[in-house]
Amino acid sequence: MNGRNSTVLLWAWFVLTCWAASAVVLACGDPVVEVGSTEVDGSHGEDQTPKVILSTAVGAIVVEVFPDAAPNTLARWLRLVEGTGLESIAKPKADDVRPGGYYDGLAFSYTKPHVEIVTASRFPENEGPQFETELDARSLGLDRDVIESYAEAMRVLQWELIRAHGKMGKGKDRPALLAEWIDLWHETGSAGFLIGVARQRINEAQGYVYRDGLRSQPVTAGAVALKPLSPTEASARLSIALADMPQRTGKWMVIGRVVEGLEVAEKISIRTLKGQGTPEVKRFEPLEPVVITGIEIQTDATHEETPLPEAKQPSPE
Repeated sequence: MNGRNSTVLLWAWFVLTCWAASAVVLACGDPVVEVGSTEVDGSHGEDQTPKVILSTAVGAIVVEVFPDAAPNTLARWLRLVEGTGLESIAKPKADDVRPGGYYDGLAFSYTKPHVEIVTASRFPENEGPQFETELDARSLGLDRDVIESYAEAMRVLQWELIRAHGKMGKGKDRPALLAEWIDLWHETGSAGFLIGVARQRINEAQGYVYRDGLRSQPVTAGAVALKPLSPTEASARLSIALADMPQRTGKWMVIGRVVEGLEVAEKISIRTLKGQGTPEVKRFEPLEPVVITGIEIQTDATHEETPLPEAKQPSPE
């Protein structure tokens, strides 16, 4: 089978999978994933979704993608992985479209030991590919996760709501609920009004928008998400979580999960940082970043036939 026919079959399979997943959700209702849980909904079986293999000099990272978590995003993102899907860029340069895919040659430019690794971007932060955030609060249990204590209410007020208010100011895009809560805090000097409020409402007050019918996933160890640009948009920068981060659940769009090679991501996360051990240390910027040397989309059929790429051995000096 030539490459063109293979690509056509892959996309036909992907569309059918998304349609079938949507039908199941409508018929059976949303699955429940507890906030902070390290368990992922079992509907993402190994024989149901494609895998994306990121090759590096220290080993391969295999990501199983979740079409029913963010179907519109995944359709565009897989095209980007293949090296297309850049038509949203106003004036792409010749080297923006790479034969090996968008991520081929990109480095992991942010490496926080045992916590997270993040790819670099080919473009300035707000000029690259952007994805509309697709999140379902109910499937994550955010409508049932309520603030129970005054201490928690004060933490949310100080570290989330006041910060969001400061960033948005009094612009027209500021949610009315956020303005109402800030005014109430100024009038009463108390955060008690937040006790009993669900996490979904807290996030919506900060500008996050949710829709029903998705199987959104929590940000736990192994989760692969797109780094947000705002509450409603994400960039193409890939974040691989190495620890549970419940504070991101419902805010970061998880598009897949590492099923092989999480130890490779761990190795990448602990590389020496720029200026490490000195006052000039760069914040989680690796001295010698690990580069993605190849990227490939595989269905389970091709995954069984094709062995994982071996890590490239450094040439003897």
